Amino acid sequence: MNCWFRNIDTSLHSKIFAVQFFVLRIGQILRPLSGKGAKGEKTASAGMEGGDIMASPQTKVRYQFEAFCKKVINGERCDYLRELMRRSSWESSFSDLPPAILDRLYSENDDPAEYYIFRICGHVIPIRNDRLADALLTFGDEQYSILLLYYSLQLKDREIAPLLGISRSKVQRDRKTLFEELKSKMGE
Repeated sequence: MNCWFRNIDTSLHSKIFAVQFFVLRIGQILRPLSGKGAKGEKTASAGMEGGDIMASPQTKVRYQFEAFCKKVINGERCDYLRELMRRSSWESSFSDLPPAILDRLYSENDDPAEYYIFRICGHVIPIRNDRLADALLTFGDEQYSILLLYYSLQLKDREIAPLLGISRSKVQRDRKTLFEELKSKMGE
């Protein structure tokens, strides 16, 4: 049997579409078995009285399946509406936010020319603060590399040491002294 439903997205809308499509497809398959004539009227069978309408076993199965599918679709719809209600209780739209919060969300397009770029051991570290960049440039390459790798990339001393080819204890010692020097240069 060809499984057409395996590649369908698992989102709610896709599930509902898949069930509806499946119901329509089953309806097309079962329609010739439902006992209807060429023009859609019921055909008479032996043993039926003049006004009796008897459902064939295939029609009964079809109706049961359609009822099941309607329940599934209704359940999925209710789940979807419940999810919307749950989300609406803790989400708010931008139009509902006060202007003070909207102003904090606003950000200008950052121009890369505003940053000073440090390239250290294959890592690109942008520094926006000019005072900080100038203070770091007063140190040597190894010294500002230690500070930037530790504080910007949050690498540990034992991870910085092999990158710079020095011992872990030297990284720790230099990092502490350089940080104190940097604080005094920045005036904080």
